[in-house]
Amino acid sequence: MESYAKRHKSQSKDKVYDSQDGVFVKRLTRVMISDELQVMPLSTASSFSLLSKLGVIDGNAIEERIFDIGVDKVVNLLKSSLVSNTSLTETLLKPKEIPELSKETLNQHSFSFKTNLGDYTSKENDKILIKLILNKSNQKVCYAEVGEDFVNLLFSFLTVPLGYILKEMNGAASKGCIHHLYNSVECLDVEKYFNSYDHREILLSPKIAPSFGYENQPLRVEEAVHPKYYRLSTSVVMFSVDKPADCTEIVLSVKDPKLSHRLAKTGGGFVMGPAMFTVTDDLSVTPISPISGMSILSKLKVPFNEVEERSVYVGTEEAVHLMVASFMSESALTDTFVSQVSKVPKQES
Repeated sequence: MESYAKRHKSQSKDKVYDSQDGVFVKRLTRVMISDELQVMPLSTASSFSLLSKLGVIDGNAIEERIFDIGVDKVVNLLKSSLVSNTSLTETLLKPKEIPELSKETLNQHSFSFKTNLGDYTSKENDKILIKLILNKSNQKVCYAEVGEDFVNLLFSFLTVPLGYILKEMNGAASKGCIHHLYNSVECLDVEKYFNSYDHREILLSPKIAPSFGYENQPLRVEEAVHPKYYRLSTSVVMFSVDKPADCTEIVLSVKDPKLSHRLAKTGGGFVMGPAMFTVTDDLSVTPISPISGMSILSKLKVPFNEVEERSVYVGTEEAVHLMVASFMSESALTDTFVSQVSKVPKQES
């Protein structure tokens, strides 16, 4: 606060934009958005196609309304896009409580998707080892006993941009209609609608925020970098605008917020270790204790003689599947590991 400083803002590779431009799309761009959040070019052909799809054949059946969109409606629209296929109707015309992801609604959607992993596979020594406690009768995970490395992976899901999750779903339909937005970005003409190719790429392949990553993260999501900040070597008057001629610039480093604790390490995760945790099938994380497992089994009404232990490795492929499962399912561990489990080979005695 006592020295002159400035932030270096890198310019786009394509062109320089002034403050009148839009955020992602060009200013004054006009598009048409369906109830399921599909963004389309505004044209007569698109309008007739949408009306035909909706079964509207009489122009007298169409009514125009104008709405003021505030923060509350924006938040409700985002929530609705995750669980509903009629987001605009539910947000603007028929406001109601956002439906929850119940077991009934989840069962209506098959949990199958392809990821963009390609030929990439984690080396075995880079994988995380966890122990699953299963119910033998229905082959569902009761809970898992894990270390801090697996909990760091779970907590990192909260830092991943929504666009990255949709990218890894690779076209699989979600419970709501948010995937239509992602597909619209892919289909819209870049030069006509977007400020640049970079703006479009930010939406299709977003990165996590700077300092939100950690070393040896199984997910392959990239971490953004901080913009460069400079400090002048000579102290000057606060709020000074002009740079003194005799000052030199010194690049400032941005501190990792995870290093605020004295025991934290550079590139470390979100929880301290070594430590062990219990993770339930719906990803509730608690510190492990002598009675935590028994308490969960009692709650699930699983007899001790129906319990099976199974050890599995968690690499990049499993981590991506688990992240998407956490977005779509209430039994993320079962959906990820039981149907396509990679068992740890038993060691011969």
